[in-house]
Amino acid sequence: MGTSSSSIDLAENRKKFQNIVNFLKLKQSLSYIVKNLDDAFKKANLLGYPLIVRPSYVLGGR
Repeated sequence: MGTSSSSIDLAENRKKFQNIVNFLKLKQSLSYIVKNLDDAFKKANLLGYPLIVRPSYVLGGR
C-alpha cells in the first residue's frame, strides 16, 4: 500500500527525474544538480537570481 520506494526514488532523485522529463520531451525550467556549495554558487550565477534551491528526498516534508 502506498508509493513504492522505486517510485519515490524516480520522483526525488534529481538526475533520474530529469532523465524522465527529457525522455518524455516535456518542458522543464533550466536547472542544475550540485553536490557542494562551490558548485551551487557557480550554477546560481549561471541561472541568475532569484532561484529555488531544493534538496532531494524531501517528500516527507523534512
